[in-house]
Amino acid sequence: MTPKAKILASTSMLPVLADFLEDCIEDGLIRFKVKQEATKVISHIREMDKLFMDTASKESVQQQNDIQLAFRQWMNEGFKDQSDE
Repeated sequence: MTPKAKILASTSMLPVLADFLEDCIEDGLIRFKVKQEATKVISHIREMDKLFMDTASKESVQQQNDIQLAFRQWMNEGFKDQSDE
């Protein structure tokens, strides 16, 4: 895997993970100190994503979108049996 591909892959999945953390905060699953730290992580991810996206080529933006969709689908498939708990 090339360094560019590693950056693309990692920066593509981070916003999805930030979305998941935000959902946990909204659902009340994260509280107090953990909520504060999660909020900091989310903020850093959003800043990093903005930096990347502001300079990314159209191809990289499309690849990031494709990776995010595939990652979300993989997560949904992997945890679908647990979604009713």
